[in-house]
Amino acid sequence: MSFRLLLNLFQKDTNGTVAFVFAFSILLLFGAIGLAIDSSRAVHAKTRLQAALDAAALAAARRLDDETASDDDLVAIARKYFEAHRASIKVNDLEFGEADVTIDRANSIVIVGVKARLPSTFGNLGGIDPEIELNPTAQTQFKSKKIEISLVVDITGSMGADGRIEGLKVAAKDLIATLADSNPDPGAIRMSLIPYASSVNAGGYKNRVAGTLGADECVVERFGPEQSTDAPPGLGNYLGTDLAAVVGTYDCVVGTQIELLNDISKLAERSTLESRIDALNIGGSTAGHIGLTWGWYLLSANWSSIWPSDRRPRPPAPDVIKAVILMTDGDFNTNYDVKSSSEQALATCENILNDSAGIQIFTIGFQAPPTALEMLKTCSGEDNFFDASDTSSLVDSFREIAKRLTSLRLSS
Repeated sequence: MSFRLLLNLFQKDTNGTVAFVFAFSILLLFGAIGLAIDSSRAVHAKTRLQAALDAAALAAARRLDDETASDDDLVAIARKYFEAHRASIKVNDLEFGEADVTIDRANSIVIVGVKARLPSTFGNLGGIDPEIELNPTAQTQFKSKKIEISLVVDITGSMGADGRIEGLKVAAKDLIATLADSNPDPGAIRMSLIPYASSVNAGGYKNRVAGTLGADECVVERFGPEQSTDAPPGLGNYLGTDLAAVVGTYDCVVGTQIELLNDISKLAERSTLESRIDALNIGGSTAGHIGLTWGWYLLSANWSSIWPSDRRPRPPAPDVIKAVILMTDGDFNTNYDVKSSSEQALATCENILNDSAGIQIFTIGFQAPPTALEMLKTCSGEDNFFDASDTSSLVDSFREIAKRLTSLRLSS
């Protein structure tokens, strides 16, 4: 017997006013209970559906920057994640179909929705619809940032003591592995290697950066007003070359050339970096300012024309993270200009941090003396400074830097 029919019967019996009021109250009570139960079930169902949709949208959005993934691939990823969460929804009688997925690459947005039906507890009682329609959606805007790293490492003679050079090789290769463990998309994380001692070995790029081939492949600092900047090399701005005839501390360590930006997502390019690290030789004194400026050069768009197209750094952008990691085991004690190595290094640090590219500097003292540690801390700031007393703490320092950078890369 429907609610309206029952109400009509009570209305015809004017002698049963009390019974009518009582029955009507009971019906209202049951209706209220039914509405409360249905509302609670609907909220619960929508919450569970929303969690599944959120996970699906985020999973697909994280692949938006993967140029190898098509829109169809992203739709499949979203639906796969939604289906994986289907079993966790656990709402009796809830019916829903396949997720609807919209990909908006231009705005880095993924929208995932689903149409669902939930039978009401009391059916048509009091005019209540027999089913509750739920149409939740999830929208995620996700732009993963690109990372470019210059790893600047000390290969001076003192690195031969106490197994330091071997410890550096272990830690540097662990850094590569840690970055790779974040499963970056192609091109998402790139790293270069700059070994330095009393000079930097520019390899086959010496002529382009120094304007001359010279007696070897190494270069020193630039002289003049652009010394601590990333101004591109050219007439009046070329880097210095072989000064052995006038400066007795000059040396060019053989077999330790710079390695340009390599894609960490590609095994072959990771292997190239690892091979360069394994081949590191030691010798000479510490011109840390030269290594630091080279760390900047390999990240600077001003130097892009010097490098092959597939090794060029990206222009500054909100979705590009750039970082120089500078490691040393001693004081910066070798320079070729009037300014000391530390003075030139600190001037370069200031210019890097004030640059519009937003480059970060991380510094690591590896069994370094207090004066070197203080200089490094001044360069990068205390938050980005690490004091490594042994190989284990050097590995930990590199891992912490990798963790910070990769966590910054993912933003939603």
